Amino acid sequence: MKENEFKGSIAFLSIPIGISRDPVLLDKYPKAIILMGEMVSMLNVTGKFYMSNKALAQRLRCTRKTVINYLNLLEERGFIKRQLVKDETGAVKGRLILPGDNLVKAASLGWGNPLHGGGVTEFTGVVNPVTPKKNNIKEQKNRTDKDIGQAEPDDIPYKEIIDYLNKKTGRRFPATAKRNREPIHARWREGYRLEDFKRVIDNKCFSWANDPKMSAYLRPTTLFSPKFSDYLNENNIPANATPYDLKDFENQKLPQDDDLPF
Repeated sequence: MKENEFKGSIAFLSIPIGISRDPVLLDKYPKAIILMGEMVSMLNVTGKFYMSNKALAQRLRCTRKTVINYLNLLEERGFIKRQLVKDETGAVKGRLILPGDNLVKAASLGWGNPLHGGGVTEFTGVVNPVTPKKNNIKEQKNRTDKDIGQAEPDDIPYKEIIDYLNKKTGRRFPATAKRNREPIHARWREGYRLEDFKRVIDNKCFSWANDPKMSAYLRPTTLFSPKFSDYLNENNIPANATPYDLKDFENQKLPQDDDLPF
């Protein structure tokens, strides 16, 4: 990062009222509110947040893993969106954080003019940095709110992903089930695409398919969880490989239950 790039607020943090009074965050994860303040302060200036998890952990006096857990929670609650940054080879080299739809709604609470009637599709700032009484929140178009199982049906190939998993595992996970679609939707919004999902399925089938205990975890809620990136870069197994094809992987260490995301 260049020295003249924005590195965060030096005087005040911008924390929308809807986030500062969020009961889940207040009761269980109060530092996530401070984290949200760091992000909103940068989003106001740059429109995106790019500070590393390591730097955030230092500011919040917590572990990097804790920061990741906070980010997962904030994304689940719709306050942020994460987007992968890839190099010219397609390898993941970082991530950006963008404002989520619920962040705009949280910012509007308490002003007597709450936004309603549709989802917010564009965010241009929570608070004007010069005149705080004027808000620069804009909506492009009102959309009917859709549940996560119906969102972006033309963009996310739920059926193709689930069908591929069923083919590899011999199971019958329904592609229409909300429980199966939610983790796919979350990872898709982070920037992963069809080939990434297939690669994760290939990698974990190779690792777990012949283990009676671990094969039970070959399911959408596990494979497409926030550990998706780890699974994606784990083995890089060819799609037609079996556990008996490559001797290099015969003695690989299986993950422990404590390492799983549930």
